[in-house]
Amino acid sequence: MAGVKRVLVAVSGGPDSVVLLDALHREGFFVVIAHCNFHLRGEDSNSDAEFVKGLANKYQAPYCQIDFDTEREAKERGVSIEMVARDLRYEWFERMAEEWYCERIAVAHNADDVVETFFLNLTRGSGLQGLSGMAELRGKIVRPLLNVSRKQIMDYIAEYELQYRIDATNLETIYTRNKIRHNVIPQLEEINPSFLDTMADNMRFIASAQSIVENYAAEAYKSVVTIENERIVFDLKKLEEYQGVDTLLFIWLSKYGFSSDVVMQLYRSLDDISGKQFYSATHRIVIGRGELECTMHNAQCTIHNAQFTIDKTQFSIEEPIKLEIKEIDRANFEVIKSANVACLDADKLQYPLILRRWQQGDWFIPFGMKGRKKLSDFFVDKKFTMNDKEQLWLLTSGDDIVWVVGHRVDARYAVTDKTKNVKIFIS
Repeated sequence: MAGVKRVLVAVSGGPDSVVLLDALHREGFFVVIAHCNFHLRGEDSNSDAEFVKGLANKYQAPYCQIDFDTEREAKERGVSIEMVARDLRYEWFERMAEEWYCERIAVAHNADDVVETFFLNLTRGSGLQGLSGMAELRGKIVRPLLNVSRKQIMDYIAEYELQYRIDATNLETIYTRNKIRHNVIPQLEEINPSFLDTMADNMRFIASAQSIVENYAAEAYKSVVTIENERIVFDLKKLEEYQGVDTLLFIWLSKYGFSSDVVMQLYRSLDDISGKQFYSATHRIVIGRGELECTMHNAQCTIHNAQFTIDKTQFSIEEPIKLEIKEIDRANFEVIKSANVACLDADKLQYPLILRRWQQGDWFIPFGMKGRKKLSDFFVDKKFTMNDKEQLWLLTSGDDIVWVVGHRVDARYAVTDKTKNVKIFIS
């Protein structure tokens, strides 16, 4: 790290980060110790923080710590605990580096970590970029131990008699990375004792191939893609002129948050009827006649996993739409003829009810009909626009749609002469 004087060092208390801290201190860098308490292991998490604070005293280094409610953050962001912990710590590291005027943020990823990440990304479907290994330097983030194995780290600890903490969850196999670490890699090392070195060579080749493919994709992008205001349009006729269409689409669309699974579904649907839609967390793609249209979506768009529960004790909700809920005896029931009111047989409803967006393949039995009808056909009959469909909510009981909110109830749940209790939903 030529020219670098001040380094923010991410220290968890484990052997990797302890060795990183000690090595940088011995090299004469001014180190600032940064520790994240994710509060995932009860009192052990607090003990880790106390241990790292003790290291700050030992090395006479500035110490900064942050506490995260990681489980709550993961739930709010809708991602895994592992993913949210990564995002939280790097966001905070960047802020601390600015505050302490550090030119670099040192993290303790080692050679074993690189291989574990390769297999982790392989199972998730990350493309060439995820298989090419970690960068030793990216922005302010530096990984000085990338070519150092876990065995070498433990040898260093023994040589300098360093103390460290053990995260017991690293010995468990409940997390995907740990399954790879403890189950997969040891099996491969039995086949090839030089497996880590072999994988390092493989990832260098992959990184080189990735560079070639990305240059090819960049040239194709200039021909295929046009940007009109907030619309990103892919010309399908021009796209057909290139080889590896699925690969090109993944490279381009992954930048907008589309997973490999979604991209492959989209790719297989290119010859389907236009109008089919695909979503990432931030963007929507619509297959049109001869083009793909990619736009940012807002909170009103049809996000497939958006759903809200209604339990039996609730008599009103505010989100995602306002609903007033009443339950009355059949004897006191008077028919309310309004598309904004659903009168349902209360005894047929299975709780919790769920409000969700429509999905391809959804069907119901519209009140007044005997046969079932696809929602897509119902939309055509009602002359729904794309915006109408995006605004639509469905009230469901179990796997059944009981009300296309604001339009039609399902005949199976409508009030009949046999109904004893009536549940009324008013939008």
